[in-house]
Amino acid sequence: MTYTQPLFTASLLAVLLVLVYAWRSGRLQKPRGPLLALGFVFLVSWAPAAQLATRLLEARYPPRPYPPEGAEAIVVLASSVFAGSPPVPVPMLGTDTYQRCQYAAWLHMHWRPLPVLASGGSGDPDVPPYASVMRQALEREGVRAEDIRVEDRSHSTHENAVYVARLLRGKGIRKIILVTEAYHMQRAVASFRKEGLAVVPAACGYRSYHPFHASDLWPGWEAIAWNEDVLHESIGLAWYRIRGWI
Repeated sequence: MTYTQPLFTASLLAVLLVLVYAWRSGRLQKPRGPLLALGFVFLVSWAPAAQLATRLLEARYPPRPYPPEGAEAIVVLASSVFAGSPPVPVPMLGTDTYQRCQYAAWLHMHWRPLPVLASGGSGDPDVPPYASVMRQALEREGVRAEDIRVEDRSHSTHENAVYVARLLRGKGIRKIILVTEAYHMQRAVASFRKEGLAVVPAACGYRSYHPFHASDLWPGWEAIAWNEDVLHESIGLAWYRIRGWI
């Protein structure tokens, strides 16, 4: 069953009708500013605009079932992990982190049985290191415990790269398959290469590569979230260049 979410669209239309009524009744002398603000909110919440912005980050890593070349290990990066809450009293992977783990496990099971390294610490005292929760998810997806390693100190993409590179160099590993979402891949690849590792991107979680549906024309919260991520990555790329991390 397909369910559209009309509340946000209805809210925008209601604001537009109020502005038009205020202008027609003479209560609003210059509607240009409010209308421009409303138009901006519409674009930020409109899926086609969000997909176009996201495509700018995803285009260099188009979807493919397998990485184009081999490596010595699969590295999967953490994103979000949440503290347990009723009715589930154990920490839970966010959708983004779960999708990354699922793809890393799929590559291990269906492509090459390389060791899988989960990377991510925790800044929340109520949540264990993200990598340990990811380990459990990887095992549930079929990866054997002895094939999983964890790096549980990092709190950013830069630290992912620093601590993973340090760990892998100690094991003589120089080339990795890197698993993260496509919109995040550019900054992740650059960070790991900066630390001296050869990186083969294995992107997942695509947002701008899917068939168009009529429901995509509705404004909504998901487009806002995508645009937030695009803004975060754009600022992150600039900041990492300034700091010399990429």
